[in-house]
Amino acid sequence: MCSVSWDCQQAEGSQGGTISPPRTNPRRSYVHPVRPTEVYIRLHGPEALDPGDNNMRPSSRLTSLIALAAGMALFAAACSAAATPTPVATVAGATATVAVASTAASPAAVDTSSAATGLTLGSTSDPSLGDYLTGPSGMTLYVLTKDTPDVSTCSGSCATTWPPLTTSAGATITGPTGASGAFATITRSDGTVQVTYNHLPLYYYSGDSGTGDTNGQGLNSVWFVAPLSGSIPSAAGGY
Repeated sequence: MCSVSWDCQQAEGSQGGTISPPRTNPRRSYVHPVRPTEVYIRLHGPEALDPGDNNMRPSSRLTSLIALAAGMALFAAACSAAATPTPVATVAGATATVAVASTAASPAAVDTSSAATGLTLGSTSDPSLGDYLTGPSGMTLYVLTKDTPDVSTCSGSCATTWPPLTTSAGATITGPTGASGAFATITRSDGTVQVTYNHLPLYYYSGDSGTGDTNGQGLNSVWFVAPLSGSIPSAAGGY
């Protein structure tokens, strides 16, 4: 008698009939997965592995570090580009307006010169002084009776105390309504252009701090507000 085996069954089958080969249980038929590490060992040998680095080759680790460094560099470049301010285009001929904090009016700081091609004067009426000329900002204008027609005798420290009313060369001077005198300009010894009224140079007074002030009136009997009528007072004295 044959033992229970495929060869024995095959022999008996040849004598008595056909015996089918044993069936394989499909549930037990599977292919054992091969890990990449095993493939690498088969190709390069076990000595190529670094046992202290989780079975990762040094070259693989270097590649990972290079990729990480490249990613950090790209991230830093993106942050730098986002932080860089966008250039602002400048339009030729554009004019910028700058707001300046208002301060107390001072003849030394306002209306001592004009860069415009025209200058418009005003006037103020005072109960005791009558109507007199004022500069574009409303500050009182004065005349010096020691000046000769179209010649200023006030310079140096005098011009510091009594700043001349200046403008640009060739500027058009427009007087207020009621002004009967003629407005013109002269060139001072320092090269600046000063406005005249009835051939007498016009000045501000540094002692005036606001519109309507006439603190220079009658000083040294030679300084007087510039009357709107053009009738210049005469007096003797020094400044």
